[in-house]
Amino acid sequence: MKSLKFLSRLGLFLLSLGLAVSCNATSIIGNQGSNEPIILGYSSWPGWWPWVIAEKEGLFEKNGINVDLRWFEDYTASMEGLANGQLDANCQTLNDTISFAGDAVNGEVGVLVNDNSLGNDKVIAKKSIQTVSDLKGKDLEVEVGVVC
Repeated sequence: MKSLKFLSRLGLFLLSLGLAVSCNATSIIGNQGSNEPIILGYSSWPGWWPWVIAEKEGLFEKNGINVDLRWFEDYTASMEGLANGQLDANCQTLNDTISFAGDAVNGEVGVLVNDNSLGNDKVIAKKSIQTVSDLKGKDLEVEVGVVC
């Protein structure tokens, strides 16, 4: 009995997921052939550079999608551009997407994962710094306006 209940819930979940994905795909495909570009903001993070490669390789055009990539020197400015309606989409971290979601135009936020950082975040230090505790009492600097 429990397995039947589980299977029916799993089936309902998969049906809902399939419906959601197909509705989303329809709205994206529905933009094909439109003269209106999708304005996509990005900044200095290697995980977002594939969008530039896609543009240079003509992948947007080949798939009938008009994309206008907008470079932002300042990461925070790109998020503000999305929040105030200058952009249709922006490349940003999930935690920043969540924090800006309430400020987004019309409160609409979609999430597409195009980069997973599994241990790529680093602290660059002198050889004498071998552990986090070695940083105690030291001055630290960060670059403002980039993903940290």
